[in-house]
Amino acid sequence: FAEVPDAFVEVVTGGTSVGQERKDLSRGPRIVVGTPGRVLDHLTRGGFSGDYIDQVILDEADQMLDMGFRDELEAILEALPKERRTHLVSATFSGEVKKIAERFQQDPVYLEGSPLGKANEDIEHIVHVVGFRHRYDALINILLRARGEAPESDAGRTLVFTRTRADTMEVAERLKRDGLRAEPLSGELAQAQRTRTLAAFRAGQVDLIVATDVAARGLDVQGVDLVVHLDPPTDPDSYTHRSGRTGRAGRKGTSILLLPPQARGRVERLLRMARVNPQWAPVPTAQKIRKLYSKAGKRLLYAALETPPTEEQLDYARKVLAEKNAEQVVAKLLSMIDVAPPCLPREISEHIASESGGRRGGDRPQGRIPAGGHRHTEGGRGGPRPPKKPANGKWREGGEARRPAAPGGDLRRPVPQGGEVEGAAATRFGRPKRRFR
Repeated sequence: FAEVPDAFVEVVTGGTSVGQERKDLSRGPRIVVGTPGRVLDHLTRGGFSGDYIDQVILDEADQMLDMGFRDELEAILEALPKERRTHLVSATFSGEVKKIAERFQQDPVYLEGSPLGKANEDIEHIVHVVGFRHRYDALINILLRARGEAPESDAGRTLVFTRTRADTMEVAERLKRDGLRAEPLSGELAQAQRTRTLAAFRAGQVDLIVATDVAARGLDVQGVDLVVHLDPPTDPDSYTHRSGRTGRAGRKGTSILLLPPQARGRVERLLRMARVNPQWAPVPTAQKIRKLYSKAGKRLLYAALETPPTEEQLDYARKVLAEKNAEQVVAKLLSMIDVAPPCLPREISEHIASESGGRRGGDRPQGRIPAGGHRHTEGGRGGPRPPKKPANGKWREGGEARRPAAPGGDLRRPVPQGGEVEGAAATRFGRPKRRFR
């Protein structure tokens, strides 16, 4: 709207100065862009009046509802004039979004940019079955392969999705230590830091962003060539939104999902619901990546030889060849233009790299357990595992341990460590287990 007279646009978000925002709003902007909580705060405290609003747009409406902003959204809509135009925008529409539409819109018109499933046609979907312990090594090899396939040009931009905010920080730090230009992106970061990270991503100063679903929702960055699901999504809509960061505006893209063997059944159902028919493939091995970079170096060499040298370069070449052995000169020049990955590819065994492992517990040693052996002992040796002594030091008759109860007699399982799940109503305890009698 830079060329539209008096079309001031102001932004109001949490984590910024309320006073400065009120000062900016006093200029009378034509458009206000903001988060639900801060917009409602300005509406109720007189930062701007809702009486003159004739259009309201809820971008990523389904995700705002999932994050628990229903009350704020309803309060905002109720504070606006009844005669207005209301737009709900999202890549997916859940039943909750349709309920909002029925309540706050009259005779809504549904506009579909692309039918469900059509948005995935420009995206190549690949699934690698790999255990949790090997997923970072698999991620490194995937990123190295993507760079090795196009070393003569910009390797493009990559988004890696994790489940928690803590994971974004940890994975991004490990990638940086391995020589990759990566940055985390999550709701835990300050707004200014998120803005700087996205600006660096757009400018090509950062090649890779490790993000949560919430932080990357609505991310509009052109040229994202690869999306990697380090943690599988929780529902089909999340997969659609994640993968939809690539393959945009007529460009081709790739979406790679790292699937733990024990989650295969659930994820297969999820992909069917998302109307995605993926390619099941092995994780790229270190040997294949080394061959890829070797071929890339040869391609660059032959491409350079297509350009005829200048007369000055030829004179210098004759001088060098007159003093040095020709084979040694060529070998040295080849080593100088050798294409090398930013870090060494990871050695992944053939079993881990294959698409096998669909059985639960795919990381366990394979093979038959000898008689008298135990599943959890190396190679089945060592005989049966002795029973462990319980924490309360008491044994039941017959050698069976009585499980000690948690404080207050609660045997429920706490949430796993690793950070709070972003964008979900995380519960502190899981399903109660059966008590021992």
